[in-house]
Amino acid sequence: MHVVIDKNYLQSLGYSAADLFLNEGLCHPEVNSSAVIFNISFTNCGTKKEVVNSTIIYSNTILAHPAETVILRQKKLKIDIGCKVPLYTTVDIMYEANDTIRIRKVENENIGVAFSFYDSVTFEHAVTQSPYVVNLNQNVYLKVTLISSDADLEVFVDTCLASPDPEDFHSQTFTLIRKGCILDPSYLNIPSRSRKQARFTFRAFSFLNDNSNVFLRCTMAVCRASDASSRCQKGCQARRKRSLRYSHKEVDVILGPIQIKQ
Repeated sequence: MHVVIDKNYLQSLGYSAADLFLNEGLCHPEVNSSAVIFNISFTNCGTKKEVVNSTIIYSNTILAHPAETVILRQKKLKIDIGCKVPLYTTVDIMYEANDTIRIRKVENENIGVAFSFYDSVTFEHAVTQSPYVVNLNQNVYLKVTLISSDADLEVFVDTCLASPDPEDFHSQTFTLIRKGCILDPSYLNIPSRSRKQARFTFRAFSFLNDNSNVFLRCTMAVCRASDASSRCQKGCQARRKRSLRYSHKEVDVILGPIQIKQ
């Protein structure tokens, strides 16, 4: 697991490279002029391994506290690194820092997907703050970009669920789109010039339990652009026949939180 932490980010929190350590203190990072770099093995450095159903989960934690101190007057820094390896060889890399920032990047073999909020329908400026604070019923814009050297690939938003809990998309969810079929009236696909991009919008909402945080879990289909019969070209497939099989990959990405202004 390869982790790069910007020195300026550490300094903004009041830490230096010397303050960082892993669960296993014997494994130290490389430090250059701009970053602190951890190369964390699956088999040592305190990495934990867990098998859940058909998925192997590796996890470790980068911690920080100033050297030779008894009390703290700054926020604790904790970065949890997890790598999930299911049978279908999708690698899911999650980075959490300072209990407020969550970035998730997913790679499937040689395919990467970038998934971001944008501040307007022009999709010129990505939203970098977390949480992304919006007004109730405000339009939220998202763009998915397929990262691959293969020119004959395209991406399609298959399913998007919303939940107040990023770890639970079963107990309390709201469906924006499922199997390419739009279920939320405010959801709208926005055309893109590139087949490697998918853009959409919906109006912000909150859950009935007064939880102001909303997380999204979206499944993207990655298909051959030259295949006219691919999953990406079929659109809404609510009642697809069981015998029909498409040659495509699916990539799940979790993004959020969106937070409603009180």
